Amino acid sequence: SKEEMQRTVLGFIPKLDSVGELARGGRDGRNFFLDLSSAMNEMYTNEYAVSEKVWIRREQVRAAIEQVMSNSREFPPGTKVAVFGSSANGFGSPNSDLDLCLSIPASAADFTKDGRGVEAMTNLASKFTAAGMRDVNTERLTARIPIVKFNVPYNDNGTEILVECDLSLQNPLALLNTSLLRTYATISPMTCVLASIIKRWAKSRDINNPSKHTLSSYGYILMLTYFLKNARRGDGNPILPNLQWVDPLWAQNPTTPYREIASKPKSPQTLVAHPTLENYVVNSYFYRQGLEGLQKYCADNNSQVPSVFCLHLSSTTLQTPLITRSTSFRWGINSSRKKSRLKRTDGASTSRVLPSYSHQ
Repeated sequence: SKEEMQRTVLGFIPKLDSVGELARGGRDGRNFFLDLSSAMNEMYTNEYAVSEKVWIRREQVRAAIEQVMSNSREFPPGTKVAVFGSSANGFGSPNSDLDLCLSIPASAADFTKDGRGVEAMTNLASKFTAAGMRDVNTERLTARIPIVKFNVPYNDNGTEILVECDLSLQNPLALLNTSLLRTYATISPMTCVLASIIKRWAKSRDINNPSKHTLSSYGYILMLTYFLKNARRGDGNPILPNLQWVDPLWAQNPTTPYREIASKPKSPQTLVAHPTLENYVVNSYFYRQGLEGLQKYCADNNSQVPSVFCLHLSSTTLQTPLITRSTSFRWGINSSRKKSRLKRTDGASTSRVLPSYSHQ
């Protein structure tokens, strides 16, 4: 039961009514929330913030893998090794595994379609072993997106560290998703703090494992950004601007009411072919240039929004319907890419799971 889980995981059963009383408790309640927010920030700094030392280690490992790949001459000229996922998007931890992909140049796009890519990765795996990398595993080379798993030994001031790596073949949308989240992390460090708390919350309840039909950490981060993009500050503007729709002119000088563009720009650089769906093109545009204005805007949230703890409480309340709310809520889909809810194509109801927020 819920109480048994709380007693096992937390060691006590929270008295949730007291949280509501504190929220209405004037100054004492505000101090309580500020203390909890301070504790959350401290936990993030101690356990989740990635130091410059770790970023350097990851780059050195990436460069070493790219060097082995280049020397193998198995891949088209111009092929690069790129980091994606939690190791690069700003929402990971110092202990995150290193997810990498081989980025094939557009001029050699057919390389991944006729079997040459898998053959080249098989040969590359043997080069990894010769280069001193350990536990090279090629069992997933036949997967939809071929992957080689291995460990890279790294000398950290005389102490050997094994860096766990997964190398996949041509995953452009993963790189774009990583860049999008990295931009959110850059403009709003508070979002990273909230994400770390929510991920910890989900992990403690064993509800962040896709193999068990629950959301991945990436899914929870998307839900968090959805909440922050639709929740409003004291001045009526969103807590987090929507980078896929924000007006670039407003983003450069966000001192007026929030504005969005009517349609996303299209260009050869933003239109990307889906890696697994044929004849499906994704418009990957999002605002990513000149972030100083948005950084200042998000920094001003300290005077415009409740404490970090209050935002965490609100965002987890938003996510709770996926697990605990009445079955009278039927499955629907919310999209952070579009300004309206998506329609289901299976004929089922689109009654909401998550509360809808109107766009200003």
